[in-house]
Amino acid sequence: MAGLSPTSGHNFMCRFKRRIVILGIIVGLASACIRDDSEAASISAHCPDYQIFEDQLITFIKVSTPPTKNKADMKCILTKVANDHQDDLKRDYLFFDYLWIELYFKEGDIRTPTPAARLRRHVPAPVRKEIPQEDQFYFGGE
Repeated sequence: MAGLSPTSGHNFMCRFKRRIVILGIIVGLASACIRDDSEAASISAHCPDYQIFEDQLITFIKVSTPPTKNKADMKCILTKVANDHQDDLKRDYLFFDYLWIELYFKEGDIRTPTPAARLRRHVPAPVRKEIPQEDQFYFGGE
């Protein structure tokens, strides 16, 4: 036991525990990043199709889709449009911090006069993908 102090075992355990905690934090952050990417991929994989019929590259985008009563499909479409177009280089967030997307139903050549659903997303300047989005959904009659 020459050369070993009574606290050397304790110091070893403290360093070991710290390393385990740091490793846990790193693994947790990595899994969160991977989960965010997989959620975005799953949104675009099963979303119904949409068509943009008005986009002035300011803060409003109007899209149309065939009629659906499913709120999940409408949320999926609105989220997909926001994810796909919020970072367009020509989009102007100089005076407004929000991107609005309105969803209209269209059957044949006839489009509903009022939006069936809306999304409002806060897009702070400068636009950063790592900032969590604050999406607010509004559905017809709400």
